[in-house]
Amino acid sequence: MRHSLPVLLLTAALLVLGFAVLGVLAVPSADAPVRRVLGEVPSPTGSHVALVVEVSGGGAAGYVHEEVQLQRLGAPIPEEVATRLRGVQLQWDGPAALRVGCEHGLPGRAQVDGVAVTYAKTR
Repeated sequence: MRHSLPVLLLTAALLVLGFAVLGVLAVPSADAPVRRVLGEVPSPTGSHVALVVEVSGGGAAGYVHEEVQLQRLGAPIPEEVATRLRGVQLQWDGPAALRVGCEHGLPGRAQVDGVAVTYAKTR
C-alpha cells in the first residue's frame, strides 16, 4: 500500500509536535515552588516525624511560607498537615498528638494518619 506524500508529512509533523510537547511537560517550570526542610521533630514512639518545610517561589513577585507535613516511618512521601503558615513551632503532646504553633496562618487538618493535630497562635 502506497502512502501519499501529504499523509507522510502530516504524520511526521504530528510526531515532532508530540515529542516537543512531552519535552516541555517533562521539564520543571522555573516558577515551580522550591521546598526546603527547616526542621524535623520525631514522635515520642518514633512512628512519625513532623516536618516544617519552607516553600518559596513565584518568580519576581515571590512568596515564602511554611507548611507542616507528617511522615510515617518507612512511608515514601509525607502527608500535608497545614500550609501557608509563618513562624511554625512543633511539639508532640503524646505518641499520637501533635501541636502546631504558628505566628500567622490558618489551621489545617485535625487528624492525619491517626495523629490528632491541634493549633495555637504563638508570638
